[in-house]
Amino acid sequence: MSFPSVRAVAVIGSVAKALWKEVPRFSEFRRKGIEVWHECRDLDLALWIDSQEQLSALRRAPRPGRYERPTSKELVPASSASSSIYS
Repeated sequence: MSFPSVRAVAVIGSVAKALWKEVPRFSEFRRKGIEVWHECRDLDLALWIDSQEQLSALRRAPRPGRYERPTSKELVPASSASSSIYS
């Protein structure tokens, strides 16, 4: 499925920031001040589009991870992804 009206995509929210440690709300961790890495549960995207004609289809587009998890072969290493996006 392709969407020619999509001109740019940006990752927003906690996933877009550097990973950080925090004391979770669980009482045993809070009492002892044990920090753990922040748990990101979703990925928020911002889309820049030329037209709203395909907006309904964009909302219904299959989302990886929601219906089935990607296999390790489908995952792209971060170093490959960043070089292919900006080159």
